[in-house]
Amino acid sequence: MRNNALSAEQQGAVAAAEHQQKVKQLESTQITQGAASGVNTATGTALEISTETAGSGELDALRIMDNARRTANGLNAQADIEQYKGNAAATGGALTAAGTLIGGAASATQGYYGAKYSGGKANW
Repeated sequence: MRNNALSAEQQGAVAAAEHQQKVKQLESTQITQGAASGVNTATGTALEISTETAGSGELDALRIMDNARRTANGLNAQADIEQYKGNAAATGGALTAAGTLIGGAASATQGYYGAKYSGGKANW
């Protein structure tokens, strides 16, 4: 899952970069079409449109990155939970083994002392 988290962040970075490239192409198209129509694209409404396109594109790219980070964080949290569950299972197994050993030792001790104090007959 940790690899998936890293992959999600990398994919987000790639998607954001691709989006930024598309926005730059859109800006270029807007400027080219405005200039071809005789509009001064360096001032007024044409400049505002170009600026708004750039700002919206950057905001979208940041959202793409943020969504990728959120996905990665979720995957890392799942990995942490799975690791915790594995550690708990290992600890539980060790405690069960220790309990079995202690129980076996107690039974052997009980059998030994039971035989010793009951005239040589084991109570196993």
